[in-house]
Formats: sequence, structure tokens, C-alpha cells
Amino acid sequence: LGISYPFPVLAQGKSEAPCTLRQSVTDEEIQRIEWLRRQKIEHKEIIILAAGLAQYRKGVDFFIRAAGEIKKALPTQKIRFIWAGDSSSVKREYSTGILEFQIAHYGLENCFNFIGHISDIDKIYDLSDMLLLTSILDPLPGTVIEAMSHKLPVICFEGCSGFPEIFRDANLGDVCVAKYLDAKDMAQKAVTLMADSCLYQDTSSKLFSIAQQKFDMRNYVDEILKMVPQVKNRLIQE
Repeated sequence: LGISYPFPVLAQGKSEAPCTLRQSVTDEEIQRIEWLRRQKIEHKEIIILAAGLAQYRKGVDFFIRAAGEIKKALPTQKIRFIWAGDSSSVKREYSTGILEFQIAHYGLENCFNFIGHISDIDKIYDLSDMLLLTSILDPLPGTVIEAMSHKLPVICFEGCSGFPEIFRDANLGDVCVAKYLDAKDMAQKAVTLMADSCLYQDTSSKLFSIAQQKFDMRNYVDEILKMVPQVKNRLIQE
């Protein structure tokens, strides 16, 4: 278009689910939420979460690999690995049976679940203990913002999203940023967090502060509105 001026990059805020969406939770979804609650409360399981449309770009296979390495490092610890989100695309994007083979290879058959789409996803965050962002390419996914807002530690891969830079700026690079697509390194960081309650709480608090300060939807909208006259004038001039 011949427009040469730079565009600013703004961190979007946390999107609140509309009341109508939260109220549209189906009976099946309620059953899945209650099942997870029992695993958490009654069976004392640690819940490690990944969330989003279950597709190749989101790194479902990397989540399974990380889960396998965590289970290998903590064989007696009760851990439940959950992928929350529409999984209908799995069969289209992965060869038939490859994810099932991975799950079986790592011995995760009894502790790994795809729980599908949940309209009131906040309930899943409330029950979870940690989020792994295993995306191969995901600029600034809302799942991380939502997880931080629920005081969950988050671990992501270097070079796969905008969060490594944000985490390093908060001196959390060593804790929250794993090597590029290195599931074993991600698993080790998760194990370290689970083994050190002080580190876990400190990380949770710092990420919550980031969510509150950097990812505020009202500030995001205000900044956009401030830019409208400037952009309009620039377009007129050009």
C-alpha cells in the first residue's frame, strides 16, 4: 500500500468470556470438569495443563513428550496431564494413531487426557497447577495470559512465542523458558518448580503481577483509541 510508517506492537489484555458463553456449558462439559475436580481433590493429583485447538502448530506431540519426561523423572508422583481444547483436528493433522503411540510409549495411558472444549475454561485453570506452552509458533497466545491471571506458573519454548522476552525481562528466563523445542528441558523446569515450593510461589506471584500490569484489556483499548487520530492523519497525508 506504500505506507512506510512503523506500527507499534501492543500487548493485548486478558479477554473475559461473555456471561452467555460461561452459562452455555453443556452437561457433558460439567461432567468433565467435575471429573477433573475429583482427580485434583480426591486423588491428590497435580494437574499440568496445555490448552488450545489441538493442532500441529500448538505442539500436541511436544506436550506428550514433555509429559513423558516429567513422568520418567517423577514416577511415583500423582500427575494428570490435560489438554483442554477442541481436539477434532488431531486426526487431520497427525498420522493415524501417532499420538496414541506416543502416549503409550511414555506409559501415560492412565494419566493423560484430551478433555475437549470447555466453555467456562476458567474452571480448568482454577483446578490446574501449571501450564506448558508447547506451541511451535504462537505469537502471544491468550492461554498464557489467562494462566498467569490464575497464578499458574508457565513454561514455554525459546523462539516460539513472544513470552520468552517477557519472562526474561522479569528475571524468569531460567525458570520459565526452555530451549527451542526441547521437551526434556521443559520437563526438567517443570520438575524443578514442583520440587521447590518457594520457587513455585515466587514464580506464580511474579507471573500474576505481569498479567495484571502488562496485559490489561482496558489499557490496551485505551492505547488503540489514542492512536486512531495519529493513524488517520498519517493516512490522509499519504
